[in-house]
Amino acid sequence: MEPLIHFIIPIVFLMAFAPNLNKKLIFLLSPLLVLPDFDFFVKAKLFHSIFFVLIVSFLVYLLYNKFVQKDKKAFYLSLFYLSSHLLFDLGGPGIPFFYPISDKLFSLNVVIATSPAKPGRITHTATKIATKALTEATKDQIAPIINTPGVLFLILAVSVIIALLIIKFYKHK
Repeated sequence: MEPLIHFIIPIVFLMAFAPNLNKKLIFLLSPLLVLPDFDFFVKAKLFHSIFFVLIVSFLVYLLYNKFVQKDKKAFYLSLFYLSSHLLFDLGGPGIPFFYPISDKLFSLNVVIATSPAKPGRITHTATKIATKALTEATKDQIAPIINTPGVLFLILAVSVIIALLIIKFYKHK
């Protein structure tokens, strides 16, 4: 999935469902949303592991507590950010979820379809959990920086933010 979607969706989710969460903390830790994609430079998806998520979240917790303030929210927010990245990347070719214990890529494919001939009815469903060798992740692959869904999510996110700001502005008048 493209970095823009990794960045937008979790932040919009937090703004909508955790409006009292410290906005400075949300944006301070936001680079974590795209951090796992920096494994692209080592030609593997090594940062897309649950162990990487736990180690980085723990390091964020330690650094935040030492230099900013004593608060577990930094740990939970970094855990949420990094885990959401893994969740979004579960589609093909998959992620090495348990690396270095396992060198398998795990992927999830869910399809729910309908047909124009049967409007309103679900005509096909399929769920597939697959594993592949880690070498599949090291092949040259297209890594989009931005594509149509990303642009659409950006427009949606900006629209929601503008609407919320307008509402907040008129509530204070």
